[in-house]
Amino acid sequence: MNISSNFFYSTGRPFTAPVAYYNFGGADKVYYSDRNSMRMPDYIRLDIAATINGNLVAKKLNHSSWTFAVYNVLGRQNAYNVFFRSEGSRIQGYKMSIFGQPIFTVTYNFKFLGNAKDDF
Repeated sequence: MNISSNFFYSTGRPFTAPVAYYNFGGADKVYYSDRNSMRMPDYIRLDIAATINGNLVAKKLNHSSWTFAVYNVLGRQNAYNVFFRSEGSRIQGYKMSIFGQPIFTVTYNFKFLGNAKDDF
């Protein structure tokens, strides 16, 4: 049996955000922050997996294994992107998360082995 884990940490990506409206020449315009002056929240994720190998008899024609894994064990709603909407006279920011819950997976792997004498 093999057990593995991966821990990911990265600081948030920089982005430029709209911070206010102003009126110029009769048209509403958006005023933005300095370029890349804001940062998305930090990205943190933990993944774990366990692989159970089948019978590893040398003369067997195939070898197999089962892998049980959990992606995003902590269930963090890491921000993938930040977007903004105008709501009346305000600009509201929203975080978009792709995977906000743990994701369980099961994988069955098999490999066919040939006879070494028959190979060219």
